[in-house]
Amino acid sequence: ADDGGRRCVWRPDQVCPWEPRGRDAEILRLVGLGWTDPAIGRALHLNSYTISHHIGRMCDFLGFARGTRGSSSRRAQLAAWAGAHGYGPGTFNSA
Repeated sequence: ADDGGRRCVWRPDQVCPWEPRGRDAEILRLVGLGWTDPAIGRALHLNSYTISHHIGRMCDFLGFARGTRGSSSRRAQLAAWAGAHGYGPGTFNSA
């Protein structure tokens, strides 16, 4: 997430000024659909570690708390954010 040095702490009752673009938008859409890192990596021809890195950056930017290694809570928060912003099932945002 190219945040220009800013950080957006998102809450469901607020609008976040960040609009995902490019690869972040592609990954966010697939996270919103419930895809795993390996599945996203195969679809986008990227290593699953690269996908994890993108997801981690987006979660950091949105202010989602870090859990223990392997915790799915940040990913669930990101999936919820994706759905709330038009990146979930039945939607496509080509930002």
